Amino acid sequence: MLSVDADNASMGLIIREPVIGGLHSETKVTGSHFDISTIVAVIRFFLEGAISMRGASRICGIINNIAGRNPFEYPSHTTVQNFILRVGLYLLRRNNQQHDDWIWIADHTYSIGTLKVFVVLGIRLSNFSSLGRPLQYQDLTVLLMLSVESSNGTIVQQQFKELAAKTGNPIAILSDAGSDLHKGTELFQADHCRV
Repeated sequence: MLSVDADNASMGLIIREPVIGGLHSETKVTGSHFDISTIVAVIRFFLEGAISMRGASRICGIINNIAGRNPFEYPSHTTVQNFILRVGLYLLRRNNQQHDDWIWIADHTYSIGTLKVFVVLGIRLSNFSSLGRPLQYQDLTVLLMLSVESSNGTIVQQQFKELAAKTGNPIAILSDAGSDLHKGTELFQADHCRV
């Protein structure tokens, strides 16, 4: 009934579920007022429909009205946001499988006070080769997201080593060649000549 493919879609998630007639089944999700098909529907409206959280919420109410159900029984926009945040947290915490054909895309965000966020996105070469179109965000998997107070080549090298232990060694590392990323990549390559 519910299919999740965490490697190939928006935020790494594809959810296939009938929408019309599928809202408000009898089974409620534990800890929620809503059933799984309602949750899936509003997440799909937001991610695949590229509409606002308020819009996703209201569409759910419209579908309920059309289906003869209570048109006021739908998640608020803040509840939609919570659903999406929970999916994102799952994607960040899940164990990525070990592969030997990762392409990493690494960067630091702008400084926010004393902190930066170090992000590594990845796509397997086998997936990239089969795309037949330009790379899109939904093709990427978030492999690492860390807040850091300082960064230099040695720190980046250590972060890459820890990531490689979880996901396998990459075949390529792409970055904007900032000094810390450039040096960290060089140090990592010295120990991993295949990269």
